[in-house]
Amino acid sequence: MTSRAAAVAAVGAVLLTAVPANAQADTVSLTGLVWFDRDADGVVDEGEPPLANGRGIEVYDATTKAFVGEYGTDANGRYRADGLPDVPLAIWNRNADSYKATTPSTVNPVRGGGTFDFGFLGGTVRGWSFQDLDRDGVRQGNEPDVPGAPTVRLVLEKNGEERDVAPATRGVNGEYEFRDVPVGSDVSVVADAVPERKLAPSSTEYDVDPATRRKSIVVRPGETTRVDVRYTYLDADFVAGAARLEPAKDAYRLGDVVTLVVPVTNKGEAPDNPDMVVFGSTPEFVEAGGGVEVVTPGQEFRLKEPIAVGATADVRLTYRLDDAGFTEFHLLVRPVSALGHRETNFADNHARVSLEYTTGESPTTSPTAPTDPTTTAAPTSTTTTTAAVVQVGGGSSGLASTGASPWSFLAIGLLLLGGGALAFLAARGRRRA
Repeated sequence: MTSRAAAVAAVGAVLLTAVPANAQADTVSLTGLVWFDRDADGVVDEGEPPLANGRGIEVYDATTKAFVGEYGTDANGRYRADGLPDVPLAIWNRNADSYKATTPSTVNPVRGGGTFDFGFLGGTVRGWSFQDLDRDGVRQGNEPDVPGAPTVRLVLEKNGEERDVAPATRGVNGEYEFRDVPVGSDVSVVADAVPERKLAPSSTEYDVDPATRRKSIVVRPGETTRVDVRYTYLDADFVAGAARLEPAKDAYRLGDVVTLVVPVTNKGEAPDNPDMVVFGSTPEFVEAGGGVEVVTPGQEFRLKEPIAVGATADVRLTYRLDDAGFTEFHLLVRPVSALGHRETNFADNHARVSLEYTTGESPTTSPTAPTDPTTTAAPTSTTTTTAAVVQVGGGSSGLASTGASPWSFLAIGLLLLGGGALAFLAARGRRRA
């Protein structure tokens, strides 16, 4: 009895130690590569990237259809599934619902594990993202790229949720490109906001909608879909109000100091700073009011701070009048602002105000009239005449105007003198005779 019991115990010990060994021997492993098969030939070629850190495979029991597990890819696009039951297995490429498979998307049945690679093909989304300054939809040589980070996003929409595809590749001349894009109609191109820029109005079928900032597209395997994201400047719209002079007078004298005041309103799309110029050869410039920066004394100015949208700022410029030929102040708000925004309505950028010069009083004394020596001399009378403050032209000899020329009296005198000389010579001749 004792030896038999010992034998049974020994057999039990062997069985207990054998179970884990058999269980380990009854598992299998699956490995493989998941990649973008861009030429759709089912072979991994140079330049065809792996699907890094993405969806890999799903594994099922081929007999019972029971789900075994899902296994993603690592940074090199490879998946690995260890400890799978050694039963007929079915492997499914999880990317076959978003891309066109270029290798069998399902391998079934699989016995004993192994290595299985899965290739698939997506589409390409390409277009141009640049500053379309003239808004014609065509890239001109002087139209630059959009500054800063990429301004285009590719969004996948699934079950009411969105996720971004990897950033676009930027090319030359503002071209961008998304490669290996999932196929189907659940794709949109989204335009990001760019400081100091806005989306240009749509001019072609390829443009992103400026209102929604996106365009829904259909991506087909192996094909290229074009979407353009064109930006343009924010519109400026300055309105120069009625100009006035301070102090207000009907007429001014040379030497007066006057201040030109022009209210400027910003009706544009962003806070903006106007560039301004006063035309002509201006009077002597004295100073600019607070908040006004002098670029060229007397003629070119800008505000030190932008004007908020809808707000008005008074531009105050002070001059000393020194030229009677200057009769009008003409201020113009230039068509491109100090911040680079361009005017959409240039007709209301002018402000004009005219000025007139007055006449002043200056005393003059009239000549004394001749008096009769037999009468009492009357006092000399003084009269006052009006003279212009600004002498605009003319001149005189200083002689009183009598209506006769002084040269006629001189000629008569010479004739009389000549006649007397001739008479004197004739008389001497007679005496000698």
